[in-house]
Amino acid sequence: MTKNTINTTTEEAPTVNAVGENSVVENKETKDKKETVKSKRKQAVTRQSITLEDFEEIPVVSLIPHVSYLDKRTQDIYEWEEVGHIEYMTVETLKDMWRNNKGYFRNLWLKPMDERVLIQFGLMKIFESYEFLMKESSYTKDNMENLTTAITQAPLGMKFAIVNKIKQLVSDGIIRDVSIIKTLSRKLDTDFLAFT
Repeated sequence: MTKNTINTTTEEAPTVNAVGENSVVENKETKDKKETVKSKRKQAVTRQSITLEDFEEIPVVSLIPHVSYLDKRTQDIYEWEEVGHIEYMTVETLKDMWRNNKGYFRNLWLKPMDERVLIQFGLMKIFESYEFLMKESSYTKDNMENLTTAITQAPLGMKFAIVNKIKQLVSDGIIRDVSIIKTLSRKLDTDFLAFT
């Protein structure tokens, strides 16, 4: 009897393991299905959150001084006198502006302060790069390769903003490392050492 009991136990053990393996496979498949469902829900929420109504007013900030725009449809004039000045524009006006002159945004003269607009106009990458290049903390030795790559890929309008930002950082003593200043001077063809 002892042998039968041992055999039964031995024979049942693999069965238990097999059930355990099957449940692991089932759990993995269930987990994959849940992740797919979550991903689809997230995409649906993202699409819904991008929805903009033409009458919505969006704050638009100036990244350079002395910018103006005439809305030919309504004859409204929008003016930004200095960097950081904010004007409110309807989504409909922004769409017209985008359709007729993308340079206001691509050249980094103006920035809509609503992520939905940036996503709809395909501007997220440009403004993420702009934010990276405008952060004081980005200007370190460890970050020089990323900085020089971002500067090389930046549109001309952004390069002017970068030059002004670096001049300010150097003159304020935030960027002190001479090797960083020389590298940036070479990359942007500007003598930033003169501002130390």
